[in-house]
Amino acid sequence: MKHVGLTILLLLIFGTTFVGCHMMRNLKVRTEKYTGPQTPEALMEAFDTKYSARTADTKWASTVERSYGEKRSIAFTLTDMDTKYPRDAWLQMLLNKGVTIENFKAYDDYLNIRSDLILKEFYHTGYDWETARTAYIDTQIQEYQLISDAKQANPEVKDWVVLGENVLPSIPGIIYVRKTESGASIWYMASSKTTSGVVKGPELSDKQKSDLLNRGVEPEGWEVVYLDEKGNLKVRTEKYTGPQTPEALMEAEKYTGPQTPEALMEAFDTKYSARTADAKWASTVDTPYLGEKRSIAFTLTDMDTKYPRDAWLQMLLNKGITIENFKAYDGYLNIRSGLISKEFYHTGYDWETARTAYIDTQIQEYQLISDAKQANPEVKDWVVLGENVLPSIPGIIYVRKTESGASIWYMVSSTTTSRNGRATSVVKGPELSEKQKSDLLDRGVEPKGWEVVYLDEKGNLILPDR
Repeated sequence: MKHVGLTILLLLIFGTTFVGCHMMRNLKVRTEKYTGPQTPEALMEAFDTKYSARTADTKWASTVERSYGEKRSIAFTLTDMDTKYPRDAWLQMLLNKGVTIENFKAYDDYLNIRSDLILKEFYHTGYDWETARTAYIDTQIQEYQLISDAKQANPEVKDWVVLGENVLPSIPGIIYVRKTESGASIWYMASSKTTSGVVKGPELSDKQKSDLLNRGVEPEGWEVVYLDEKGNLKVRTEKYTGPQTPEALMEAEKYTGPQTPEALMEAFDTKYSARTADAKWASTVDTPYLGEKRSIAFTLTDMDTKYPRDAWLQMLLNKGITIENFKAYDGYLNIRSGLISKEFYHTGYDWETARTAYIDTQIQEYQLISDAKQANPEVKDWVVLGENVLPSIPGIIYVRKTESGASIWYMVSSTTTSRNGRATSVVKGPELSEKQKSDLLDRGVEPKGWEVVYLDEKGNLILPDR
């Protein structure tokens, strides 16, 4: 089973807007393709005038470190940076490593690694600096290339971060916790800019950071996404130690009894039947081309009559399903509701074949989403597109391209609840009109205020050819 990163959210998979580091009016100049020779002299002739337009003696970067009461600081200018790492020698080093510079954006970013390197040396202690410097440069080049690919595939998503071996969108309000053998580290963004404004996430104090890393206490108002050492979504398998709230216990309390319809119904049916049996369960309206208006409404009693629980459970068990908690019991039984609505819409080939295919697809999707929710319990909404599970985030549109055309998936708003069950908030994305949907699908016009993520038929990010 695969999780994309929102790989992401991720998933998402998964905040909704990202930092735009450069003004849109510069975008064409920054990304216009350079086709000249890949030599330091030719590259400097093409790009140096623009690169040097920043004032050479303006302070470039600074930082402060306090150690045992000592205060240290560093500040340097572009002139200082050029003195320490001359542009021509730096470019030759990059070219020797196989780097190709195709536009001003790449030229600018690769030269600016020098700034980070100076700061890295300022902090450096321990093993020899020459070895550390080479490793740092190689890492920065690799990360730039990963981020560049992601940006080309999704130009509206401005900020990305490389954690482990994966590139992930950097989203206000989302914390990535990366666990390694030696401990854990966090990455988060407090606010971001888009062409339509500034999006701010909640505040995060030093105490909240410490509590998250040292005690596993997730800060209210933040979505926490857990990653393994390689940057993949981490599925929790450890003992549940979360809050003792009804919702949390329903999600996590493990059932260890027999996997038979009788035993499962004995364990969970009282709670499942607590909903009013005669209340309207679901409804839908279908307006065919002839102007006919049809509707359907059914109750839990109706659903049990059409698809009896014991027979439904036996069918699931025959397909290899294991039900370990009430959440799974509830989710698998509720596939029946979707199936009744599916039959209502059905036309064409025989319903028996269609029904079997629908049930199998729903089981697979439930298992993918269940794994994603276990890994990231604060991320409430997920969607399966192709073979991947992705976070469903207000303000993000997934465009999935297939041989027969393209389809979109989006969410206008969502509700989140903090893990202790006390805090609830609503996140709203922009409105999306029918015309905007049509323009996106038919003409490729991306709606303002939305981030558009393109996927292939299997639900993978579409990356450009390198």
